[in-house]
Amino acid sequence: MIVRQPLCPRLPWPVHLGMVVLGLLVLPFAPQRLVAQDSEAKPAAALSKTRTIGVLGTEATVRQPYVDRLTGEFAADCRVLRFGSAELVDLAEAHLRGENASRETYAQVLDGLLGQEGGEAIDTIVLACTHFPLVEKELADAAPRPLAFVDGKEGIARRVAFLTQERNWSEAEPRHQAFFTGRAADLHAYRPGFARFGFDALDFL
Repeated sequence: MIVRQPLCPRLPWPVHLGMVVLGLLVLPFAPQRLVAQDSEAKPAAALSKTRTIGVLGTEATVRQPYVDRLTGEFAADCRVLRFGSAELVDLAEAHLRGENASRETYAQVLDGLLGQEGGEAIDTIVLACTHFPLVEKELADAAPRPLAFVDGKEGIARRVAFLTQERNWSEAEPRHQAFFTGRAADLHAYRPGFARFGFDALDFL
């Protein structure tokens, strides 16, 4: 989620929030401009040859009404199967810390989706959690057959560029910061992983 103005004085915008947070926190701030990671259904439907799409998200995300809305709007002619995995969130965070899980571990996660009735026809999987692109390669390597993986990063980038095209940006080099809400996190363990994406500062809210 990209928020045009900060929801917290310590957070410069844009800010990335999860989809479930939108319903709990961001909706009361209606005047703000928001960009949601909810556009994956359209490219997934365009890619799928079998007209069977898998949605891999968190347990909360796959139950959200917006998934039904987007499926009806962009993939009405497709069969859409869903699977929510809390384990994959943990695996993605561990991967960011430099901890590698086995191929079999990722295969078990995929089996929660591919093992459903009709799952043998899935040829395209939507990564419906912002964590999951971090382990796209691991998922692809563990898959029992070639699969296309889709996430919303390109659509988000285009929309943010459009919304901010008239903003006067400072010419100073920006500082890229990542903020953690859970103080139990070991920031030191995450620093190398975040540095690969250009984040040079980590802090707690």
